[in-house]
Order: sequence, then structure tokens, then C-alpha cells
Amino acid sequence: MYSTYLTYVDLRKVFQCLKFLFFLFVNNINQVYISIYPYILLGKGVSFNFLMFTFTPRSI
Repeated sequence: MYSTYLTYVDLRKVFQCLKFLFFLFVNNINQVYISIYPYILLGKGVSFNFLMFTFTPRSI
């Protein structure tokens, strides 16, 4: 009984630690993504314009 309770408490501690680490990881990913997001949009716009400019038919 005592050993099972001890493992239960240890598992809860491990789970809380993992949840905390996952929370930190997700927060860091969100901050990184938010800081990079304008550059991603800029890159998408530039690459889209480049593709349109490159692959438009030269009929004009």
C-alpha cells in the first residue's frame, strides 16, 4: 500500500514536471514564432511575387 502510494506520488510529480516543461516549450515556440512571423510573411510575399514574375507567360 505504501509503495503504491509512493509510486503514485512520484508519477504525479513526474507528470507535473513534464507538463511544466511542455508548457515552457510551447511558450518558447509561440514567442519564437511570433517574433519570426513577419519575416515568414515577408518571405512568402517575396517568393510569391518572384514566382508570379518568373512563371507569368511573356505574352505582354
